[in-house]
Amino acid sequence: MIPRLYDEQKAVLKTLDEKRHTRSVIGERIRLNAKNPPEKLLALEEAKVLKEEVAELERTLGEIEEDLYRIALSVPNDTHPDVPIGPESAATTLSLHGPERLPASPQRDHVVVATELGLVDLEAGAAVTGTSWYYLKNEGALLEMALTNYAMSIAMKHGYTPVTTPDVVRTDIAYRCGFQPRDDHLVSQMYHIAQSGSLPELVLAGTAEIPLAGMFANQIFSEEKLPIKVVGLGKAFRAEAGARGTDTRGLYRVHQFTKLELFVVSSETGSESVMEELKTIQTEIYSGLGLPFRVLDMPTEELGTSKLGGCIFDTVEKHPLDRRLIVALIENGKEPANGSAAALPYELPWVEKYRPQILDDVVGNTDTIERLKIIAKDGNCPHIIISVCCYSLGVPTRLDEERRLLGDAYKEGVLELNASDERGIDVVRNKIKTFAQKKVTLPPGRHKIIILDEADSMTPGAQQALRRTMEIFSNTTRFAFACNMSNKIIEPIQSRCAILRYAKLRDAEVLKRLLEICELEKVEHNEDGLAALIFTSEGDMRQAINNLQSTHSGFGFVSADHVFKVCDQPHPVAIQAMIRACMKGDIDGAMEKLNELWNQGYSAVDIVVTIFRVAKTFDEMPEYTKLEYIKEIGWTHMRILEGVGTVIQLGGLMARLCKMNLRPELFKVE
Repeated sequence: MIPRLYDEQKAVLKTLDEKRHTRSVIGERIRLNAKNPPEKLLALEEAKVLKEEVAELERTLGEIEEDLYRIALSVPNDTHPDVPIGPESAATTLSLHGPERLPASPQRDHVVVATELGLVDLEAGAAVTGTSWYYLKNEGALLEMALTNYAMSIAMKHGYTPVTTPDVVRTDIAYRCGFQPRDDHLVSQMYHIAQSGSLPELVLAGTAEIPLAGMFANQIFSEEKLPIKVVGLGKAFRAEAGARGTDTRGLYRVHQFTKLELFVVSSETGSESVMEELKTIQTEIYSGLGLPFRVLDMPTEELGTSKLGGCIFDTVEKHPLDRRLIVALIENGKEPANGSAAALPYELPWVEKYRPQILDDVVGNTDTIERLKIIAKDGNCPHIIISVCCYSLGVPTRLDEERRLLGDAYKEGVLELNASDERGIDVVRNKIKTFAQKKVTLPPGRHKIIILDEADSMTPGAQQALRRTMEIFSNTTRFAFACNMSNKIIEPIQSRCAILRYAKLRDAEVLKRLLEICELEKVEHNEDGLAALIFTSEGDMRQAINNLQSTHSGFGFVSADHVFKVCDQPHPVAIQAMIRACMKGDIDGAMEKLNELWNQGYSAVDIVVTIFRVAKTFDEMPEYTKLEYIKEIGWTHMRILEGVGTVIQLGGLMARLCKMNLRPELFKVE
């Protein structure tokens, strides 16, 4: 079912993209025929029909995606091969602990005992809220707090970080954790909070596990950072809809209770050892209470859809939820891996998935990377300006250098700001100056570091104030500026900094990385498709990776035609035909190709830029002719940028290019 829906989704999406492109072409025809009523009316009629087709396709796509999402959520995770198969009766006992159990007796019923000792008030809970709500009183209330503190202290002894969790979560977080807010019969199993307007739908958390899992959603972790171990304390709210009986009376199957949750984010290879550690901690907690208990290996029918396996301890169930929560693992800084079998049709953007995490992962610019490595090794960190012509490598590579310099003090010793958003003088006077004044314990010979991304967006006044701050706190703080144009940084700051430049990547460097990703993601492609990706990226690795993923998702095969459709750029083959016509002096042929591109909806800037990029590498053209062509293309580009972006302007360019290849005497007027 899921593969069929996924294929339908791709087919409808492809058709929808084609219709949308056609709509933009018709819109351009309407604009061009403003003074030609018959043609304009015809285009308007086509646009009206196309609008209905697009609306119908969008509705169909929405229904398919909704079905795909719903069915994919219901797909259970693969269970561990050692898990018993069957219902609850198939559970196997792994171990027995504690004193011998006393025989059951109605006189020791927990409701009778708790009521007589004044530990619980079920009647007041029912009167105030309803059935299965309760008050804990006297030693009952103290006992709950003592038990949570006791269990928390044992978890902390084993290296777990204590966390108090929010009781309210977004509904989609609950879904992605494998907790279905509604069951198959549409009976609510979770408490929904009514929201007005466009606010997100919220539910009360059914377990502290949900907000703990959400805490790590949409993040990327390197393998050396794992495992991450937390112990969360929160309230659990369960609607518990359904029949009730003697086995659910008193404090069984109540609607609210306090829950302590052990939660670990680990690599797939380390999950087995984590499972054993959790089981050991649970055993220690129960043994310390002197209670008789047993550890059961729970069978498949007693496990939730997201669980790989579990014991009688609720907190020992393993949840490989990384795909649902979009948690990626970077193994050795490169290859992402996950253990989820509930593969939803969402994946992390490849530009994030394969983003450099350490200096050694950065492609190209070897000299600049080696200089940064030397700085990180020696610890002698100056103020730095990192000038990046494309793809903001400045911040990731700079961050890796900071991690090497500061080690565990990295979080306390580094302030990162995006100067395109926080660019005024108030930011310098408040955030930056306050951080520079803060005292932080760092390794010997190290400095606090302030990273300003998009620093060329800062106002001149803010840069002047920043210059003074750099002087005052030079003994304790270093500044790192990442920018696209270093000339927009004022001279007093430039003179205080070492300037490192990232150049555009060479075609061979981009190709090597694209081939690696194609192999990892099993992308089908041909050589022309990769050449088209390199052409459209213009040395920008991020653009190349984005275009690769978009083409693979939209068409399933990376070819030149598919790449140019996705990138919405004039096809170089059409531009080459246009240039060949100009070289022959064939103005009619050149104008025919130009009009084809114009009618497809490409702007004058798109066309003239692609003409330039094709002409400068066109081997069929003599060098002196190429120089003259590039000069004329440059003048036309300047006029288009000044606002004269019409087809007439481009037609004039075609005429001048054709004229260069005709004999001068043909233009003499007798």
